[in-house]
Amino acid sequence: MNKKFFKNKNIITFLFLFCLILFFFNEVIFFKKCFIGGDSVVFSYPNRFFMSQCIKNGEFPLWNAYIGFGFPVFASGQAGILYPFNLLFTIFPFYHQVNYNIILHFFLSGIFIILFLSLFIKDRMIQLLGAVMWVFSGLFIFRMDHIEVIFAITYIPLFFFLIEKYLIKKNKIYIVILAPIISLVIFINHQQVLLYTLIALVIYYIVRAIHLKQEIFNYKILVFVILGFLMGFVQILPTLDLTSISVRSGGLEAKTIYGSDRISLFNLLNIIYPYLFGSTHNNTFIGYKNLGVWSMSYMAIYTGIISFLMLILSYKLIVKHKIIILFWVMILFSLLFSFGQNFFINQIILNLPGFNYFRNPIKMLQIYAFFSVVLTAYVIHNIEKKDIPLKVFKIFFIFIVLVILAVFTIKMMQNAIFALFSDKIENIIKTKVLDTIYHHYGYEYYYDKFIRTISFILNHILQQSFFLGIFVFLIIIFGKGKLDKQKFVFFILIFTILELFINGKSYNGTIDKEFIILKPEIVDFLEKKDRGFYRVLSWRFYENQREVFKSGRASGTYDEFMQSKEILQPNTNTIYGIFSYWGYDPLYCKKYSYFFSDIDRGTVIGGDNSINDLKKGFNTLILSGVKYIFSPFVLKMDELKEIGRIKNIYIYENLKVNELVEFFTDVIYVSEDKETLDLIKGNKIDFQNKVIINDDKYINYSNGEIKSEIKILKWGNGKIEFDINTDKDGIVVISSYFDSEKQNKDYLAYVDGKRVNILSANYIFMGLKINKGFHKVRIIYSPYFFKVGILISLISFVFYVLFSFVMLRFKI
Repeated sequence: MNKKFFKNKNIITFLFLFCLILFFFNEVIFFKKCFIGGDSVVFSYPNRFFMSQCIKNGEFPLWNAYIGFGFPVFASGQAGILYPFNLLFTIFPFYHQVNYNIILHFFLSGIFIILFLSLFIKDRMIQLLGAVMWVFSGLFIFRMDHIEVIFAITYIPLFFFLIEKYLIKKNKIYIVILAPIISLVIFINHQQVLLYTLIALVIYYIVRAIHLKQEIFNYKILVFVILGFLMGFVQILPTLDLTSISVRSGGLEAKTIYGSDRISLFNLLNIIYPYLFGSTHNNTFIGYKNLGVWSMSYMAIYTGIISFLMLILSYKLIVKHKIIILFWVMILFSLLFSFGQNFFINQIILNLPGFNYFRNPIKMLQIYAFFSVVLTAYVIHNIEKKDIPLKVFKIFFIFIVLVILAVFTIKMMQNAIFALFSDKIENIIKTKVLDTIYHHYGYEYYYDKFIRTISFILNHILQQSFFLGIFVFLIIIFGKGKLDKQKFVFFILIFTILELFINGKSYNGTIDKEFIILKPEIVDFLEKKDRGFYRVLSWRFYENQREVFKSGRASGTYDEFMQSKEILQPNTNTIYGIFSYWGYDPLYCKKYSYFFSDIDRGTVIGGDNSINDLKKGFNTLILSGVKYIFSPFVLKMDELKEIGRIKNIYIYENLKVNELVEFFTDVIYVSEDKETLDLIKGNKIDFQNKVIINDDKYINYSNGEIKSEIKILKWGNGKIEFDINTDKDGIVVISSYFDSEKQNKDYLAYVDGKRVNILSANYIFMGLKINKGFHKVRIIYSPYFFKVGILISLISFVFYVLFSFVMLRFKI
């Protein structure tokens, strides 16, 4: 059995790929390190921790009470709670869930693309080459802080494999499998990747069916695609419901869609040069909005220098291999779509319902990356020596040598060049950086960064030119007949592995596992001082990392991570069981964004402007139970008392704060949300003694001295329980997020076991009528569309099984 196992050449190919992945991630796997890039810290780790805790407690993770006054984490879907691999990895600590899941998906996607390439290419070394180019491309390497994107793009090769296999084999089992794969990607819940993939899949199917002279319309495929979506309705319906009250309600504005990342002709240089704007891993990235690209990860189109050269050579094979036309159709389609507003047709497409919920049309480059790899492998497999224009490559080789000499000369003279153009550099920094809201430092910092960026780019051009020169030299040798095809492919494979490993190895920052586990000193401080129910407000380190520690000028990922860990970036408070004013999610609620707008602006800047904004939005802190504030700046406000300082962080206690549950008899009725928000922001009402109700204008209670006692028993995953004893009738306000227009069907409130109506209090919180006396109150989050979605998904699954059985058994 073992001998047969190792004689299987596919298994050997998969094992070799697995070993490459292990070697690439050796620090994470063998030396107990963890990724600390961007969203992995503020999004992936907290979500995985929350998910694990709920499952260990026998609860389904529906509602994270620790962030943003409570947030429907399942409806958001970004945690991928129903995705089987996320559930599987809950057996590991939260930090390893992310690490090992990423590595698994690198391997899975490598297997899937090998399967797809095997339909066109029988040479297993070229299949392996394609897998290396795919999983170590910028598409994966530059996006490892967005693990949901990696999980979703993992299945791109599998989708195309199933469709191609069905077209050439006519075996219905392949379209039967299509439905659960669609559901699987829905459960990952990065629907933009799924949408773009399915669009590309439709185009591929039409062009390929025409090429094979088969019917274009196939109802069976359509049925299984629809069933795939219906089986995913348990996730889709809650997400759509949340979207309707989120900041993306009704779709994004055109300027938001177009203003986000898209490529231009200039950006296409990333095809042959991955670090066009510097690199984020060493703080030399200078893209941002001024150059039309926000993030380096969105320009993830680099699949190796060999890919660029094979794209050029492919024209020699088009006459003999018509399928190359299909590959080029997919490449050109994905590039044009990624141009966003720079391509006129997109101004129609991107505003259509469904498309207008997503930013960054540049994400369609995932299809470019896939088909550039497929085309590269196909050309290498089919190219012959006569197809290689040696004269062109000899000229190209001379050009590369000249580039190397020119760049090397510039490096030797760069200090003199910088001095010569210092006035122009100063002008660029002052007009393009210091004149915008995106700067966080002064002129000296940006001048230093500019110099480091140019040096890095020059060094990388030398490295890239060196790799390109070697490869072109190999082509020239191969063209003269000095290498046979198999040896040539082997050299290309080794060359590509070295190039992509060197390009990507140091890009993603890691840190020792112990520092992920390490509890921040601020958490220890709070646990010793106050173990009650309250919220905290931390400075917006995630939004403005360098401004927060301006005086320290954090220079490395370790320093930045440790500083951000102390100040509790949004969502990270979940790991320590601390309730926070902030919550970060792409679908955070629109009313919530209006509510925190002043505090949001105030905690990004420092000085008098910051204090003015904090004062303007201070009632929101009172109403939401914010008892402690962490700030890197001194806050001179009468309402705040400094109670400690840890490292560079000042800890303030809010002297005017409501409890998370408060009782009132002085009630103000306001019918319009806007008027309520204006009153809250106006600072003319004492919200420690008054409450605004939007639902019942007939409420009228006697005012005066109140004797009430409230004891919170539970405030967790969609469950709030407390006892209240009061000597008067009135309104109890629960500072948990509530939108009366959309969420009445999602919450069940009980007073002494009897179902009661929930009122809208203080714009976004819950209110309950309470009679005098002792009462037990229980509030349960039971989302309506989650239950409807379960029913639809189950019915669809039964129909899927029956339809699949009938179709396969009776050959319909």
